[in-house]
Amino acid sequence: MSAAAAIWVDRLVVNRGGRRVLNEVTFAVAPGEIVGLIGPNGAGKTTTLAVLSTLLAPHAGEVRIAGHDLRRAPRDVRRSIGRVPQEVALYPTLTGRENLMFFARLGGARAAAASRAADVVLEQVGLAARADEPAAQAMAADLERTLHEPPPAFAAEAPAADDGFYKPGDVTAVQRALDAMRADRND
Repeated sequence: MSAAAAIWVDRLVVNRGGRRVLNEVTFAVAPGEIVGLIGPNGAGKTTTLAVLSTLLAPHAGEVRIAGHDLRRAPRDVRRSIGRVPQEVALYPTLTGRENLMFFARLGGARAAAASRAADVVLEQVGLAARADEPAAQAMAADLERTLHEPPPAFAAEAPAADDGFYKPGDVTAVQRALDAMRADRND
């Protein structure tokens, strides 16, 4: 595996409750590559993402995220990732726009770039007309998909395709907006 990979996992092992739940998992993800972990319940998808997010320590193996060793530099790993779990909570008293800007700022975006990106994303996912309404249940699934710019390494656990809210064009629209945000960051 290449050390230049955005995500590099070599013989990852995790034990829980006296049982091995990840058994020498090995994979690499190139920068800019989009990868999904699929498998039945109990296959280790969430456990793998918990390790990659530094929420769970591995028992063995090596993990590098954006070149940072997970064990030696967990803070650098956390700065290199964004994690959006399925159960992410929106702040219901904030508007859709405010939620997007809050999480973009939390991820390091400057105020102007966060505002522009929020506007673009809201327009592209068809929520611009409701952007200044409180984040209600009807908006939750769409906003959850747009909370974080995919970081250099990964974003985790997007909502399921069969959740009733997913639209195939959303991914492309959000990706375009995030590309614009990256361009703003480089200015």
